[in-house]
Amino acid sequence: MEEVKVEQGTDTKEVQETGAETSVPAKKKNRWVDVLLIVGVLMIVLAGGALLLLEWNNQKANDIYDDLKNDFVSTYPKQTTTADSENSSDEEDTEEMTEESAEPSAEESTEEPTEESEEGTVETEASTDSSATEEPSAEETEESSPETTEEQPTEEPEPPTGGVSEGEHGVDPWYHMIAVDFDGLHQVNPDVVGWIHFENMDLSYPILYSEGESEYLRKNIYGEFSTVGCIYLDGANNRGFDDQRTILYGHNRKDLSMFGKLKYYVQQRKWYPEHQYFQVLDENGAIYRYRIFSYFWVSETAVELVRVDYDERNREEYGLFINHLFNLSTYGKNDVNVTADDQMMTLVTCFTEGNRVLVNAVRVDTYIPPTNEE
Repeated sequence: MEEVKVEQGTDTKEVQETGAETSVPAKKKNRWVDVLLIVGVLMIVLAGGALLLLEWNNQKANDIYDDLKNDFVSTYPKQTTTADSENSSDEEDTEEMTEESAEPSAEESTEEPTEESEEGTVETEASTDSSATEEPSAEETEESSPETTEEQPTEEPEPPTGGVSEGEHGVDPWYHMIAVDFDGLHQVNPDVVGWIHFENMDLSYPILYSEGESEYLRKNIYGEFSTVGCIYLDGANNRGFDDQRTILYGHNRKDLSMFGKLKYYVQQRKWYPEHQYFQVLDENGAIYRYRIFSYFWVSETAVELVRVDYDERNREEYGLFINHLFNLSTYGKNDVNVTADDQMMTLVTCFTEGNRVLVNAVRVDTYIPPTNEE
């Protein structure tokens, strides 16, 4: 320990004050370290809270859409085809034949043919006669099945107009996948104009419309703030999906909800062949089927690619635009016929920073359900 020499005449109080002053910078440094630690902890807590809030918001949005699907969307039961009926009837006949042929063998295995009494002999002969009588009936049953099949040939069912769905419903009509209660949805929000449903993908949501362009970008179907938003129609489009080109917007969610799966069209070459078709159910009852023909990602500044002002006045320009969309497609042109007379729908979602994905589809069929009067 160093000794502090005090010159003669120096006050002891001054020496003590000098020593105190030399320790002040060290204390200030420690205080700044403490402040930085506290700020760091607060930032971590705030970041964690923000993540929890975001997760809660996402879960709330998913719960809302799940409730909407449970309350207002129903699925059609799978229809049994003629071939399925034949297979099931053949299986039943086979089971009956097996049971009938098994019964006599069981009786024979339990009999005792070596009885010495006359009554036992008579019983054995009787059982033999009964088994002999039963055997032809089993043979007749075996022979009757093919004869019945030959006498009543079944015709192959013809596919309904517009083709058949290529999803889980087999040969069911493409428009017999879901039904939507729009009267009930209009009570929730009158801005609901339709429902989009992919045939081979878990993507099924209501479509909202407002002339305020991006009103539902950060608002849920109940009008509450939500980072998830809604699938919504471009404000420049008409409400009834009757424009030459219709555009729908939706968020690219990390949990793959909303339009989160559209990025797979530009990321995975094998994604498109199994996910070509989707449907739009109109609030007035019509069902439109679309087939995707082009998909790519572009800069958000390419506003010319999200135009909707195409009609009879610029039909030639519209045809050139369709050809341009084909050329932009990520994995080359697809074998889909699209002309300037066709109606198109484009699905738009965000992608990487400053870019977005466009999935373009052509309307290939329309189904108008019969009214009660018809």
